[in-house]
Amino acid sequence: MAATAGVFTPSTLATIVRASNDIFKNTPDLYAPKTEVLNEIVKMQTANVTPVTGSAINKVKVAWQDSSAIVAGSCAPACDLDGPETGTDGVEMTLNYCSHTSFKKEVIVGDNPYGLYQNGVIGYAQSVAQDIMRAKQVIQEDAALKMLAKLATFAGVNADTTGQYGATVTGTNTTIPAANWNEGLFPFLQMEAQINRMVRPYILDGVQNGLYLRRLNAIPNALNDSQRDQQAKFNLIEAVFDYFTFAAAGLVNTDFVVDGTAVAFAARNQYAVGAVESPQADHTVFAIPGAISQGMDGQNVGTSLFNIDVEVQRKCETVTRAGRTVKRWFDVYDFTLPYFDLLHDPYRLGGSTNTGVLKVTKV
Repeated sequence: MAATAGVFTPSTLATIVRASNDIFKNTPDLYAPKTEVLNEIVKMQTANVTPVTGSAINKVKVAWQDSSAIVAGSCAPACDLDGPETGTDGVEMTLNYCSHTSFKKEVIVGDNPYGLYQNGVIGYAQSVAQDIMRAKQVIQEDAALKMLAKLATFAGVNADTTGQYGATVTGTNTTIPAANWNEGLFPFLQMEAQINRMVRPYILDGVQNGLYLRRLNAIPNALNDSQRDQQAKFNLIEAVFDYFTFAAAGLVNTDFVVDGTAVAFAARNQYAVGAVESPQADHTVFAIPGAISQGMDGQNVGTSLFNIDVEVQRKCETVTRAGRTVKRWFDVYDFTLPYFDLLHDPYRLGGSTNTGVLKVTKV
């Protein structure tokens, strides 16, 4: 029975998903996104982010409230108690970022359109599944670099200007001499986090030839009595290394110390997971889960933080085959993470100075 042009069914999607799972089992790291920066932000954030019902799809509400009016005052006796009014609701915020990619695959129209493909080397479903995993990787890595660049704009002024550990504070940047870029930096940055009133501090490390190799060497060195302190120093504050995202964002020789209570990642999409026919002819829409879990700190583990919207259109195109112009059918796959953003607590104590984000540069 010949294939019918314009049909992409839930059964087709299920076949592709199964093929995707099989491929992923065989090559577990090939399409794993390098998004350690975004993984850590999600893991450490404490804000409760919920979609705003009945509003534009690019809106979320975050459980941040204004308590800045609560300050120390006079102890003079008073018969009538009073105090400043504080906020009672979360903050509605807009998600301003988007990520997109696409590909198309020729459909072999005939008795077995989803059978052998590409000279019998790989099936159609396996071929599409591999490209879908690559598309997911591209979308998520693009989101990570955009959010890292956004995080850089949140950097505040370091409250510690004493110059310890060779630090020099200039505006929102704290520079550290290259000679001090070793395991001793971690105790110093933990101290800086405390001076800057961070509650849930962690380090995002993107310095190539910096701390990552020292951290790896510290693990076996911990077996030596004379070197156990190296690993102990690295353990004083949580940190992740993500040179790939830092390089993609154009941040060279830069680390960030971040308070998990100060920033939050949020994302929304339009479509449900199951494949449904779009109102537009020959279009099918569905969503696929991202690889970043909203419970990376132990809660809701395995539940995807966001879904990526997918739209599939079967279309006819004229192409050149063996020197002739012929008609062929293609499935065009369009991927979008339509609304996401890195949000910053607007009511953080300390305002524009103590933002919960410190930028540290190796010089």
